[in-house]
Amino acid sequence: MTSVEEQIIEIKDPEIDAEEIMRRIREHIRARRIQAQAQGIDFESLVNGTHPQRFGEDLYREMRQVNASASQMGVMVSLVKPQRQIPILSPLLQRIRQAAHQLVVYYVNQLAAQQNHHNRQIVNVLMHLALGLEREPYPQDVADLRKEVAALREELAQLKTSAGSPRG
Repeated sequence: MTSVEEQIIEIKDPEIDAEEIMRRIREHIRARRIQAQAQGIDFESLVNGTHPQRFGEDLYREMRQVNASASQMGVMVSLVKPQRQIPILSPLLQRIRQAAHQLVVYYVNQLAAQQNHHNRQIVNVLMHLALGLEREPYPQDVADLRKEVAALREELAQLKTSAGSPRG
């Protein structure tokens, strides 16, 4: 019986060692699985896309959309021909307008490129922040702290009760 990997990839070039490639892929997957486990991440659920998420799916969808559009700012030359055409003057004015518009578009696109770079950096920071928060055990820490506070309140209530009771 052949494995799924062998059924998916078939290489018939004699100079390419498919078994060596598959061995390296499996080795890489094993290393990633070990790395994920060391960070407390369930590798299988991560691969299947079923890992628990701290934030709602809306946030992740919005982050994907922002990431996709972070580099799409820019303008193109857009000239409208005048309604009235003056035989000799109109083509000359159109060329001057075209050159002026191209100059403006050049500088606006320079600024847009800087803004696109800034947008990509902001998106990367937000994604790293969200992923970092995903990996942190804060919910468990909060639950543990709440249990500890409840235990301390109970102990304090017992101390108040025993301090207020008459001694016999």
